[in-house]
Amino acid sequence: EEVLNTDAPIYGGSGVDNPRFVRAEKREWQGRAKSIPIVVPPLGAVFFRTLNHPQVFAGGDIRILENDAFVHMRRVELALHNGLRIPILDRYINYPSGIVYNIPPLYDWVLAAAAMAVGRGAPDESTAQIVAAWASPILHALTLPLLFLAARRFLARPASLLAAGLFA
Repeated sequence: EEVLNTDAPIYGGSGVDNPRFVRAEKREWQGRAKSIPIVVPPLGAVFFRTLNHPQVFAGGDIRILENDAFVHMRRVELALHNGLRIPILDRYINYPSGIVYNIPPLYDWVLAAAAMAVGRGAPDESTAQIVAAWASPILHALTLPLLFLAARRFLARPASLLAAGLFA
């Protein structure tokens, strides 16, 4: 039974859905003897990217779950305190000599600029963290149509859809 269809017309979608009843096929998938094919709407990727939402937004706080996310959040905070400039050297990590970041700054700069926009020029730490937590699923969703269009330039429509689907 279909639980949620984000492509339903009520949500502004195109109305693509799964049939009311679906039968399992005798096609092995992930170690199981049978599988069920489903249709995933275009914004379904955003739904799957937000499945860890309860772990990230827990108890009124935002939890940074991975080291990479911590480093990016640190760089966003540095940018917010330095007029959107991201310093190459951070003296507080690996004190006293500091650490030189060998990471391109564009992603962190985009997060900091988005936090500035959402915070109307003066975002607090919570605003920056909320922007950073939602950035990945939103940017991922925006990447899918661009990937489809780029693949469509060189491949047929089914192959382009497959490329976007695999990326999702």
